[in-house]
Amino acid sequence: MNQIMVLASLFLVILFGFLAYKFKIMSDQAAQSFNKLIFYFCAPAIIFSSLVSIDRGQLSSYPLFILINVSVLWSFSIVGFQILRLLDIKREMRGSLLYTSISGNLVYFAYPILLFLFPKEHFSLGVVYSVIGTALGGLATLFLLGLDKHSKIFDLKKNLSEFARNPIVISSVFGFLFLFFNIPLPKLLTDALDILGKPTATLGLFSMGIYFAHNFGFKKINLSLIPSLIKLVVLPLVVYLLVFKIIRLDLAAAQTSVIMAAMPSAVFSIVVSDVYDLDKTLTSNTVILSSILFLFTSTFWIWLITL
Repeated sequence: MNQIMVLASLFLVILFGFLAYKFKIMSDQAAQSFNKLIFYFCAPAIIFSSLVSIDRGQLSSYPLFILINVSVLWSFSIVGFQILRLLDIKREMRGSLLYTSISGNLVYFAYPILLFLFPKEHFSLGVVYSVIGTALGGLATLFLLGLDKHSKIFDLKKNLSEFARNPIVISSVFGFLFLFFNIPLPKLLTDALDILGKPTATLGLFSMGIYFAHNFGFKKINLSLIPSLIKLVVLPLVVYLLVFKIIRLDLAAAQTSVIMAAMPSAVFSIVVSDVYDLDKTLTSNTVILSSILFLFTSTFWIWLITL
């Protein structure tokens, strides 16, 4: 019941964005501005501040946990990218299919589930996963999107140059450096970063509502099933087999790995689709559809890992 109530509150914020567009209070240009604010300022702020605030002792306790989950995300990104490049579909659609199949909605959905349904250790693991695992896994996907955006010919110098200027990349790199060297931040800066990062969730959900009202089309809803099923079924199944049957992580790490892998497509996909000029209709449809299907698939995964 708690899980359903949390999800319902998130959908209400999306509905507010939807109504704001329908009643002509906000336009799709406003959503684009929100997305740029998130991509260039809010998201980098929360990534950097989250990284530098991690307990270094805690981080060193989970090397295998991080390695397995990052490896799965990278493998899915690379294999998915290669398969999509072989298909005769537009670049914008390829990018949307790839990113929504890999990137999960961790903060909005995973954190409440871990807090309400599992011991505190699971939440700590979830934070490490979202900050370290997603940062590393997400960077690989963003690199591939940049490669696909510019040319069919591999231009390493050009792609690396844009990748290095990506604010998500910059904030992740500096965050890891500050974490590794244990560099303290002045309270004034940490407070400013916290303030800047807080609107990420609200603006992302609100923007998704606007995009849903502006771009949603039933002609692509069937195609949205593909990344939705990969994200909700295939990805967590691979993780489950790895951490429960093959490598056999300790129970808390294994359960957390499956939960984090089983999240629906990230709201941040809307931001990425805007910045990388991807298929916005397909992206918003996938985020909405996967979030709805998540109500059913999450019940199964929670039941399976708690047997």
